Amino acid sequence: MKTLAILAGLVIVFMIGFWLMYTGFRGMVATPSSFGPELLLFLAGLIFLIAGLIAGVFFLKPEYRT
Repeated sequence: MKTLAILAGLVIVFMIGFWLMYTGFRGMVATPSSFGPELLLFLAGLIFLIAGLIAGVFFLKPEYRT
């Protein structure tokens, strides 16, 4: 049960990152006026996405399982 909860959290972090990256990229492409907030959204999404991937890799390695 603990494993399922951790995996659900990792998937949520990964999906939040993907959504932030998508929103930021769409804003950068669609609206030429405000480039700053969309760039911050894209970078925050990239950080969340990488954090989800790294946490998932560490979680799936057998020596890190509890």
